Amino acid sequence: MRENKEKKWLNALIQKGTITDKLSGLTILGQSARDDEEGAKAVKQLISMMKRTDRRISGMAMQNLLQLFQVNLLPKNKELSVDDPKDAMIKELYASFIRAVSEKAKDTVLNSKNHAIKTLSEMAIMPEQRLSVLSELVNKLGDNVKSAASLTSHLIIILSKRRPAIKLLIVEEIERLVYRPNISQRAQFYGIVALNGFTLDPAKDASVANQMLKLYFSLFDDIFKRNEARHAAKLEESKKKKKNRWSQTKEHGKRGRKGKLLQKKKEMLDEAESTEQRLLFAVLSGIGRVMNIAGAENAAKFESHLNSLFRASHSHSFASSLRAMLLLHRLLSVQGILPDRYYNALYEKLSDPEMLVEKSQHPLFWVWYSNL
Repeated sequence: MRENKEKKWLNALIQKGTITDKLSGLTILGQSARDDEEGAKAVKQLISMMKRTDRRISGMAMQNLLQLFQVNLLPKNKELSVDDPKDAMIKELYASFIRAVSEKAKDTVLNSKNHAIKTLSEMAIMPEQRLSVLSELVNKLGDNVKSAASLTSHLIIILSKRRPAIKLLIVEEIERLVYRPNISQRAQFYGIVALNGFTLDPAKDASVANQMLKLYFSLFDDIFKRNEARHAAKLEESKKKKKNRWSQTKEHGKRGRKGKLLQKKKEMLDEAESTEQRLLFAVLSGIGRVMNIAGAENAAKFESHLNSLFRASHSHSFASSLRAMLLLHRLLSVQGILPDRYYNALYEKLSDPEMLVEKSQHPLFWVWYSNL
């Protein structure tokens, strides 16, 4: 009798109360979704409210649903059973919630988008349909809004600390993103930044470190293939300019729409090259960091990458070339004898004008001192 009265009161609250009252009433009814149809309908109604154009209502519904699933409807340490009818029903409701949150993560309003991304990171804490949630979360590393992609990277790092057991799953998901066709270098960069933020335990995370190391070196080789292709294109363009200097000068002197398009294209190319240099630096930093955990015995596996590392040591980015020198020293020191090309690269770097910058001196002089 008392239960029926409570339900009548809640239904009256939902029908006649304010929007906050309605959300609260539906949330309370939703707590019994496993046991009665009315509770399941309340959860579905909350999911429908998430899809409203009013972002305040949508955000409140999303927050209530997250708490409802976390506290009342999902087990904390295991997935729901597909064989149990009640579990199957909750599983389907949760799948609908995942889809709704993923859609909100595409919102054009940044606050609403970020709220959805944070919700996805909280959902990834729970075992239920974790791979689907991780896939949606990692996808946001490629968001066209830089701050949203950066936030996603930061949240993935936090997730790896809160749930250390799923680090390998995260690495594999980021690997799928990195090698997706037509993925942007910026998305790759934020993915590598997330991996670089992982705290790895040498006693437990050797397999994670090895997986990361394979990804780093593979991406490293891809970067240099792109560098070589771009360098060849620049040489070809330079040859064309020399053949027709007059027309080239005239082209650069043009004003108006065509001149603006040329300028915009140049800016885009410069930005892409800058992103690639940051990506290269992040990859080299990651290699140096996980090699300690993957073990020195893995150095022999990556001898095929030495030529790329030597090319990186001649990079016009001093920070990237310095990282490459430090890695070369670590890889080659295992073999006992350092080759002449290593010393040639070292002496060239010592004569670089960037060496006059104080912060650049210490690591390179450390390498030099260790070779004396």
